[in-house]
Amino acid sequence: MRPFPVLTTALCLFALAIPAGEAVAQAPKTSEQGGIGSQPASVAEIVAATEDCVKFVKHHGQIDNDGLKKAGWQFGGKEDVKAGTVMPANTMVFLGKGNVIMILRQTGLAATCQTVGRVADLALAADVRSGIAAALGAKPAKDYKGDDAFKASMVARTGPKALDDMLISDVARFTVAGSAKGETMIVSMIMVPRILD
Repeated sequence: MRPFPVLTTALCLFALAIPAGEAVAQAPKTSEQGGIGSQPASVAEIVAATEDCVKFVKHHGQIDNDGLKKAGWQFGGKEDVKAGTVMPANTMVFLGKGNVIMILRQTGLAATCQTVGRVADLALAADVRSGIAAALGAKPAKDYKGDDAFKASMVARTGPKALDDMLISDVARFTVAGSAKGETMIVSMIMVPRILD
């Protein structure tokens, strides 16, 4: 089981332009590309979106909405999500830029940032992981020294392969994975800020 399975499902629907409620209907459009997220995203776009996650989404649920707007992210909808077995009640905000969709989840106490890009090949997930490692100083979770309690909790919650797709830096944790629905393939990145105080 991947972290935030409900979010991953919502992102797949959003990225594939399958009607899934008001957030999809309000998605920003660009005539040049048929709409944000309508074209395959490059590795560079996904890595740049991840850098924006780290820059504008901090621990204790802090989100710099003005910074995201100035960086070119366009509002695409908002949805309140009831508490479930894995996630507490939260607000999900959809943003878009170029060929990447960003979804922010905020509980009031914590915030996460997820990016989704449609890709031509699921093997690009490995390139995205490498790009994030280089750009943000992240290491494979198994190689990162420290954060042992978090790593143990992920393995306990989701199984022994939980760390395979995960990177950890001194400021954030990243899970990068590819998935497919029919012929459409996406690479998804979930960033969880580390508590720094």
